[in-house]
Amino acid sequence: MDCVSYNYDMVIKEGGTYDRWHRWSYGDPPVPVDLVGYTGVLQGRKKLTDELPLIELPSVLTPWVADTNSGIYILDDGVDASLKGRYRVYITNEITTGLCAMHKDIDGVYTLFLYNSVGEAVVCQSGKMTIKASAVQ
Repeated sequence: MDCVSYNYDMVIKEGGTYDRWHRWSYGDPPVPVDLVGYTGVLQGRKKLTDELPLIELPSVLTPWVADTNSGIYILDDGVDASLKGRYRVYITNEITTGLCAMHKDIDGVYTLFLYNSVGEAVVCQSGKMTIKASAVQ
């Protein structure tokens, strides 16, 4: 199976929470993809060639609750049609606090993969990851 590529640029406020829903759809008219059994992982780096990620998010298999676990949440439960094809990128303020050394913005990159139930990477979301410096340290 080919990996579907999707570009989306993220802007994260240092010391703040980042919360963004995405929907994977295909066709004309667009039809949401069934994501039941999918998992995801995101890694963000200052530079693409950096060995260690600045931000790393795993799949979270428990239901989303505000101000708890950072991660990739697959919202599609196979029951609620409004959630079909939806996934959430959630980064708490504990992860973003203190990322911008010397109060300078970070212009980096990230890649997010969604994996189907047999472990194949089927979606590759990527783009610029800008972390805006703040007074919160």
